[in-house]
Amino acid sequence: MCQKNYVLELGKIIISRRILSEVSAEKINELISYHKNGYIVLRNGELIQRAPEPRAEIVMNFYLVNDETIVIRTLLNDEGNWRTEIHFEDESNDHRRGYFDWMLHQSRKSPFTLGNVVCTAEVKKSLGMQHIHRLIEKQLSYDWGMVGLGDWTLNDRAVENGRRVLSHHYIGDEYVYVITEADRCSTTIMFSYEY
Repeated sequence: MCQKNYVLELGKIIISRRILSEVSAEKINELISYHKNGYIVLRNGELIQRAPEPRAEIVMNFYLVNDETIVIRTLLNDEGNWRTEIHFEDESNDHRRGYFDWMLHQSRKSPFTLGNVVCTAEVKKSLGMQHIHRLIEKQLSYDWGMVGLGDWTLNDRAVENGRRVLSHHYIGDEYVYVITEADRCSTTIMFSYEY
């Protein structure tokens, strides 16, 4: 995993929704570089380079940014691939934090078309236009809501490969689905019980 030159294999980099909204892209890339090259920041602010154990299956570092601790964790998943996760320390157990593919977010290679956006009558009546517009914005920005990491990755691939995309959000006391069809001709917003 780590070579003599301290370069850590990161694999796919996943960042939380909050990191994406509260930390600049430059700072995220700087922290990724620190982690990749074995740099840690001591409490006194000193930056030192320390290589992780070469056979380690998890390498975790903590970086203080604007009085909040950011966790960067690189681990070997069940398929034998490396994955790096970046989130605030207080998001460690939050399964709703989101899982943005950092490289996809940086490149935005594929334009994502929603087609004709329609809502069920119940959604229009219960949510209001502000929530509906926010759901549309989330879908356009690759925010799949409360889906797990596996489904998040499937949605990212579905955008790239022209397949159906389903995001899952919680608004008020209701679970809401946003479904963009594979042919990109329509997107439907509905409550989960209407599915």
